[in-house]
Amino acid sequence: MGTEIAVEGPAGLRDSGGYNAWLTTPAAPGWLSDAIDQLTAWLRWKGLDVDLTSDAVVTEGERLLRIRRHHKDGEDAFRLVLSETNEGGHWTTTVTTVEGAEVGWVGVRVVNDGRRIASAPRIARNLLDVLDLRDGPYQVRSEPLVERGHDVEGVLDLIVGDRRGAVFVAGTDAYPGAPVFEEYVQQVKGWTSQAVGLAHVVVLDPVATQSLGAEADGAMRVSPWTIRTFRPGLDPASPATLRGHRTLGTATLARERDAYLARLIGLFARSILDEQPEPRRAAVWRRTFDRLDSRDVASTLSNLAGAASFQAATALDAAVVADAAVVVEAEGIVATAEVERIRTILSLPDVSDETLQALADAATAPRLDPEQLSEAIHRIDSLQDALELREVELEEAKREAWDARQDAVDLDEEIQRMDRRNRRLARLLAEHGVAQVWVDESHLESELDAPEQPGSWQDLVNRMDEWAAHSVVITADRDVMVDLDGLDLDGRALEATWRGLRALAGYVRAKREGAFDGGFGAYLNAQPQGFPTFPPQAYAPTETKETMDRWGHERDLPVPLSVDSSGHRVMEQHLRLARIANRDPRLHFYDDTSGATGSIIVGYIGPHLTNMKTAGLN
Repeated sequence: MGTEIAVEGPAGLRDSGGYNAWLTTPAAPGWLSDAIDQLTAWLRWKGLDVDLTSDAVVTEGERLLRIRRHHKDGEDAFRLVLSETNEGGHWTTTVTTVEGAEVGWVGVRVVNDGRRIASAPRIARNLLDVLDLRDGPYQVRSEPLVERGHDVEGVLDLIVGDRRGAVFVAGTDAYPGAPVFEEYVQQVKGWTSQAVGLAHVVVLDPVATQSLGAEADGAMRVSPWTIRTFRPGLDPASPATLRGHRTLGTATLARERDAYLARLIGLFARSILDEQPEPRRAAVWRRTFDRLDSRDVASTLSNLAGAASFQAATALDAAVVADAAVVVEAEGIVATAEVERIRTILSLPDVSDETLQALADAATAPRLDPEQLSEAIHRIDSLQDALELREVELEEAKREAWDARQDAVDLDEEIQRMDRRNRRLARLLAEHGVAQVWVDESHLESELDAPEQPGSWQDLVNRMDEWAAHSVVITADRDVMVDLDGLDLDGRALEATWRGLRALAGYVRAKREGAFDGGFGAYLNAQPQGFPTFPPQAYAPTETKETMDRWGHERDLPVPLSVDSSGHRVMEQHLRLARIANRDPRLHFYDDTSGATGSIIVGYIGPHLTNMKTAGLN
């Protein structure tokens, strides 16, 4: 059960008070037994000695414990729900584990009926200590990760990688009289205690602090004796994505109470996760268990109806027998053996006045109407269906809001970049005495670098061989491209694909004409005059190591034999075309401008290839 702290947090941050962590594990099947051991120990610590090997409902005072297992789609799932009440209100702790052939899931959720904020629960810490639990490819720990020395590649990868949780990075230096590093690590541990299981915490020693500051042109710099927060979705090539990453300064850390700092960091960690949709597999299993619980309620109603009908029928029969026995006795006939036989058949303890009265009461008690019961059960199923539909709609809305926020960041960066460029051009014109310039807007776009803009994906496929004349050879699967018509409903990805292909063609031309010498990423940032470009933040030069280790084969894409005799090359470089509900289309290419063809080879245009985020979809 969580410890109560105020819902209204510092800086106006609010949330529903719930603790909600969903993490994966790459461990081979068998890890579930370790999780059950931890849950058993946790319940004993709470005074409940329960066997968790089978389904059960346990009631003890004001505490209710439900245990359920279920097998579905090759996965074994276990859910424990503990409801309890204390001076802080009514608390519900739900622990869900899903063991599959590949990736497993562990979820821990704590909610309070009064929206009081639950601290990071003990069971979450216990599970983190014994299981390899991850947020994307990155392990989540119950204590801060301490980084020492010059090698900060792992920290950089964590900051810019695919993850759901925030990253809190604390910096240090070695000035005379500085706090003892080990003691500072313990302070950071206390300040981030409310974020355990929800976020990543890193403490850098002085050398690591300097090394991180030197990377990515200082974009990731963390000042000594501060804590900087990094949201997911960070792109080092886009300064705009760094604006949402706040820093707790030295003065704040020194001045504020530890409880205040813990609350602030904990609320920020929760708000990051609340903005994002629930992981798909997690949502599927939560709804599965909710539906099973609803069916239990319906089954209980059916059993009650059956029991009531049987009891009423027995009471009626017994009343008739009792009346007969009275008549027989009144007539002076000895029928003891017959009365005993009837008592035995009806399973009555005796034929006393009390027993007969109880049966008579049961016979006249209100009965459950079968039609009303059927309607109630149907109503439960309908409400469950409606609830799940609303949850799906909510998740889609959250996903769209998250994507819209990211798109807004990208657009803002593009606007600012163009504004800076226009101001530079205005200054240059002014320096040369040009006060006014007339531009024929119909010729703003270069006709040298692209075929006509397509009206549909089928149109692009039909004419994709035309791109070879612009030194862009497309070997991508045509069927996959055509299928994007059903995904890219507003044509954003189609337009982005055309602009991306045009920028690749412009890049080749710029190199051939000697206007630019470098890689495609540098070309986008340089934006040589007279050549088409593409938003630099939508270009990625590589994939993460985790992605390539597990799904690199999907990036092994077709190329002409003149490029590679095998007919394939690994293509990590890609363009982000649009954000579409976790299917975000991508364009993967190989740069052969310095090779045999002097061209760009586009090996894939389609939905996002498999990585940690899309593994459950692809």
